[in-house]
Amino acid sequence: MMHLDINKLSRFALVGAAAFLIDGVTLWLLYGLLPLPLARAIAFWVAASSNWYCNRRWTFTSRPAMPKARQYRQFLLSSPIAFVPNWAITLMMLSLPQPAVLERLGALTNPVWILLAMAPGVLAGMLINYRLSDRWVFARA
Repeated sequence: MMHLDINKLSRFALVGAAAFLIDGVTLWLLYGLLPLPLARAIAFWVAASSNWYCNRRWTFTSRPAMPKARQYRQFLLSSPIAFVPNWAITLMMLSLPQPAVLERLGALTNPVWILLAMAPGVLAGMLINYRLSDRWVFARA
């Protein structure tokens, strides 16, 4: 049976929440300037990079660190595995009709709906990313 380190998981979740904000703000800034798939991919990369850095410095500090470049490469290699369900769920959510309450927001409707649609995908991606980070990216030497 797997032992769950609640302290580590909590830190990972807090870092993930910050990355979610970075992801959302970056997407919001790029929305309308670039095609949505490209804007989403760039926002994800920015958030993933900040996520790696913060997890290295705060969440997994008790573990001997491998060289930064190798660890960052492993993190970026593992991120697409978590990104696939993140992206799929986000696109599925965006294919649903927007909630009626958002219709009243007028010009803000699309960006707000995109941010809300991202949330379930980000949660699924976080759970996968936690497992990969714990067992591979930040694994004990």
